[in-house]
Order: sequence, then structure tokens, then C-alpha cells
Amino acid sequence: MKLAPRDRRAVLLGTIGLLVIVGYAGVVRPLRRAAAQLAGRRDVAARYLERYRGIVAAAPAYLAAADSAQLRLGRLTPETFDGDPPRASNRLLELLDDAAVGNDVRILRAGPVPADSLGEGVLRIGASLECESDLAGLLGFLRTLETAGKLLHVSGLEVSVAGGQRRESEVEVLRTALTVYGFVSTAPVPVQDDSEGKSEDDAETPG
Repeated sequence: MKLAPRDRRAVLLGTIGLLVIVGYAGVVRPLRRAAAQLAGRRDVAARYLERYRGIVAAAPAYLAAADSAQLRLGRLTPETFDGDPPRASNRLLELLDDAAVGNDVRILRAGPVPADSLGEGVLRIGASLECESDLAGLLGFLRTLETAGKLLHVSGLEVSVAGGQRRESEVEVLRTALTVYGFVSTAPVPVQDDSEGKSEDDAETPG
């Protein structure tokens, strides 16, 4: 069947329109969607890149802060207890017992406090005490702890009169309850290079 020229034009235009619709739906729209997704990923990558650049730029400051913290920890190490928590707790109890004996303080009860972590390689140990003494003995005991060369923290100090008891010198006896905390360092401490200081000392030493 031979189509008239008008019908052929109509069929041709319809075919062209159909091809345009199919091409737009099957090619143009997916391409535009992919381009939008790529643009979004590019923006995310740009933000991450800017963040990483900031981290890299601040890295020297982070390293310097870490080195400074390690040096401060190294200076505090002589004031902390060494060994595992049970051994360190025993050493703390021995220190308290020596301080009590030296100041005429009678320990009625003493026991370790469970160790807990403070982070950054530091553990806190403690001992709970109940003791009797006069006022001078109590003050001397606390002074001994203060000058013991260890980093100690006294908490929960409670003082009361020991039921009207008096010593031979008619000095009133006090009953004291307190908790003494010490610290254990488990982090490795860098050894400071003091070769420069030694060389300066050698230079100042007369030959």
C-alpha cells in the first residue's frame, strides 16, 4: 500500500519524535543524573581534601604536644609507683605504715582500694585507713605523706574524738579515717638525651 506524501510526513515526524523521547529517557537523563552524582562526589572529595590538608598542616603541632606530654610524664615518673597494681598497692601500704610508725600513729584498719585507670597509661591505686593519734601525730603523719617523694592524694579525711580516750599526758586521742591515693605509670617514658648538657659541663670543667 502506497502512502500519500502527507501520511509519509506524519509517519516520519512521529518516528523522529519517538526517537527523541526514547533518546532523552534512555541517554540524556541517565547522563545528567550521572553528572550530578559526579559533581556531588567531587564536592565531598574536595571537603575531605581540605580537611586532610588541615590535619597535615597541624601534624607538627600534634607531634610537639605529644612529645611535651611524654616529657611531663617522664618528670612525674619518679613520683609514681612502679610495678603492677598489687605490688604498687603493697608499696603504698608500706609507705603509710612507715609514716604512721614515725609519728606515733596507731593504724586500726588498712586495706587497698581497687585500682582504676585514668587514661594515658596512668593507674590510680589507693588505701583506706582508720587510725588513732593525738593532733600532733596526725599533723606529722600528713606532713610525712606530703614530703614522701611520691605523688599522693588524700581524700575523705574525717577526724573525731576517740570516745573520750586520753593518753598518759592527758592529750585527747583522735580517730581519723582517710583514703590515700597513689599513681602508677604504665606508659613507656622516653629517655632524654642529655649529651648536650654533658658537653657543656665538660666545656666548663677546667683542664
